[in-house]
Amino acid sequence: YIELTRAEIEGRKQIPVITEFFKKFVPGFENATVSKIAPFIGLRETRRIIGEYILTGEDIIECTTFDDVIGLSSYFVDIHHSNDNGFTYKFPEKAYQLPFRMIVPKTIDNLLIPGRSASGNREANAATRVMAPCMVMGHAAGAAAALSVLNNTSPRHLDVSLLQKC
Repeated sequence: YIELTRAEIEGRKQIPVITEFFKKFVPGFENATVSKIAPFIGLRETRRIIGEYILTGEDIIECTTFDDVIGLSSYFVDIHHSNDNGFTYKFPEKAYQLPFRMIVPKTIDNLLIPGRSASGNREANAATRVMAPCMVMGHAAGAAAALSVLNNTSPRHLDVSLLQKC
């Protein structure tokens, strides 16, 4: 919690500095003011499950295909370094696939974990933690839960072809 507090304080200190930068150097912002800020700092990375499949950055960059694909995304690998304020960007050549197995926990039945906590390494998470892929995974999780109930099976044993028709 101490690091979050420090980040919160630092972020709030930066608001007037960034505001003045925009007013001075960005045309159209000369009279800009800050009317609202987020109530708390956002987190780019959180804990992730170990799923039936661990999506990798390589899967994203190489656009690996999966039999259990639940949707596509095209957001790039976007890592902000914590040690040197640098960043890493890696861009896939086309939309990449998200496999159902990445939202199915390896050791817990009847649970699906879509979104930022889905199974993936750090590079994969840097591409899949944003809104569009999270929405894809969330839709798949909801549909898979309903289909599992209708078919009297656990999500782990669901016929993914039924899900792919949703």
